[in-house]
Amino acid sequence: MKMRSLTLIALTALAAVGAACGATSNGGTPTSTTPPTSPTPSTSIHDIQSGVISSNSTVTLSGIVVTGVKPGGNGIDFWAQDAGGGQYSGIYFFDKNNHTDLSIAVGDVVTVTGQYQEYYQAGSTFSLSEIVPSTMTIDSPGGGTPVASDVTTADLKNGVAEPWEGCLVNVTGSPAVTSLSLGFGEYGIGTEKIHVDKAIYDSFYPRIQDELVTKLVGLVDYGFKNFHVDPRSVDDITTNGTNTPMSTTMNGLLSSAPKSGQLVTVTNVTVSALAPYTTSGGAQEMSFWAQDGATASTSGGFSSGMYFNDVFHTNPAVVPGKTVSLTGKLIVFGTTTLAHEIDFGYQQSPTLTLGNGTVPTPAIVQVVRMKGAVAASYENQLIKVMDAGMKVQTVDATHHEYSFGTSATDFIWVGTFGGVMTDSGKVAGTTNIGSGQGPVYYDFGKYFIEPQAAGDVVVIP
Repeated sequence: MKMRSLTLIALTALAAVGAACGATSNGGTPTSTTPPTSPTPSTSIHDIQSGVISSNSTVTLSGIVVTGVKPGGNGIDFWAQDAGGGQYSGIYFFDKNNHTDLSIAVGDVVTVTGQYQEYYQAGSTFSLSEIVPSTMTIDSPGGGTPVASDVTTADLKNGVAEPWEGCLVNVTGSPAVTSLSLGFGEYGIGTEKIHVDKAIYDSFYPRIQDELVTKLVGLVDYGFKNFHVDPRSVDDITTNGTNTPMSTTMNGLLSSAPKSGQLVTVTNVTVSALAPYTTSGGAQEMSFWAQDGATASTSGGFSSGMYFNDVFHTNPAVVPGKTVSLTGKLIVFGTTTLAHEIDFGYQQSPTLTLGNGTVPTPAIVQVVRMKGAVAASYENQLIKVMDAGMKVQTVDATHHEYSFGTSATDFIWVGTFGGVMTDSGKVAGTTNIGSGQGPVYYDFGKYFIEPQAAGDVVVIP
C-alpha cells in the first residue's frame, strides 16, 4: 500500500459499490494504464509492500502460502503471504481474468506471476495493493502453514496499519465490541473501533455490545477509507458473550435499556408506516415502523414503537394495519440521545410472518413535547402534532426538509424517509400549519415526523 498523492492521482468515481463494505478491488482504479513491464525474477511480497518494486510491474512470487480464499465477481480471489508472515508479508490477489486454480485452499504453497498494482477508491487516502494473476501453480497443496502475527487494535488504526495490509493477524488483548452501528454488516472492536468485516465470513449476527473478543484471527484489508479485519470462518473468532433472542414488546424492550446487538423476537406488532427505498443497484427495500397494538403508548416514559430496517432487501409485503412477527437485531445509535432500530432478514433468523390487524391511530401530541427526553418517549411511534399558531420555522431546500412549530424553540422537523416530499410551497415564518402526522424518527441530531401522504401535513390558508 502507498499513501495517496492527491496532486498526482485523479479520483475516479466507482461505477458500483460492493454490497459488503470490505469488498476489495473488483472494479478498481489502478494507478497507471502503462503496459506492464517484462517479468522480473522471483521476488517477495515484502519487497512489493515495502516499496522496492514499482507499481504496475509484472512480478513472479514463489513459495508463498495461501492465507485466505474468497470467490470474487469473476474468478477466485485470495490472499497469500511470504512464509513466516510478519509486516509487509501479505497481499491480495484479484483474479479478474479467472487464472486461479479452482482447487486453491488455505495452506497451499503457490507460485504466481501477475501484474502488481495499487487500487484506489474515490476519496481514500490510502490504496490497496493487489496482484492480478496471469498464471499460477499450486506447488504443494496444504504444504504451508499460514502464520498469524500478533497485533493489537492500536496496530490496526488508520495511519499505522499499512505494514499489516494483506497479512494474516491474530488480534490480542481481548478487545470489547464497541460499535454495532458502522453499517454494511461491520462492527467495531476496541477503543479504536477497528472494523471487523464480512468479506469472507460474516460474524456480525451474534455480536452484542461490550462482549470481549477473546480470539480474532483474520486478514487485514483496506476499503472505503478504513482498515478491516476479515475473519475467514467461525473458527477464527471466539467471544465471551451470549446472545439469546429476547421475546418482548417494544415498550418492554426499550424500558430494559438493552445493549446494541441484542437479538429480539417480536410477535404481532402492528405496522404503522412504511419507508420504501430503491438502492443504487436497483434492489427494493421495504423498511417500516411498527408498534405495540393499534394505539400509541409511552408507558413508563418509553416508546412502544420501533423502526424495522430491511437491510437485506427482502421487500416484505407489509402495509399499515398488518401485524408482523420476526426475529431481528437491535441496533442502538448515539451516546446521549439514542436512536433505535431492529434490522431483519438475517439468514440465521426465522422468516418474517404477517397477520391482519387494525391500522394504528396516531397519538395527538403538542409540538412543545417534541424535544428532549419527552420526544424520545415517542420515538418510532405514529403521532399527529396539533397545536394552535404553528408555522413553518425553517426550510432546508437541499434535503426537502422543513420544521414547523409555535416558536424557534418548539418545533418538529418533517422528513422524506417515508417516501413523500411535502416541502413544496413551504415558506419560513409564513406558511401556517394545522397539523402534521407521521412516525417519529431521530436522525442527524433532529426529531422528524415522516409523512406517508401529502395530506399528512395540513396547511391552513
